Amino acid sequence: SVDGIKIYFPEGWALVRQSVTAPEITFRFEANDGDSLEELVGRFSGELGEGGEKLYEKYTREKAGTR
Repeated sequence: SVDGIKIYFPEGWALVRQSVTAPEITFRFEANDGDSLEELVGRFSGELGEGGEKLYEKYTREKAGTR
């Protein structure tokens, strides 16, 4: 069975998989630097419609240190 999907980009990668602790999908991102991470998360979430907007909002809240 497939545990998740890892997508490689020139500046980093994105991982999408089912959470093992909650009934939700989790996303993980890694990039070469902060600017690349910002662009990667923005581009990736921009392709997901409304769910992507929520993903990007969560990313910006966590980046700012708020929940």
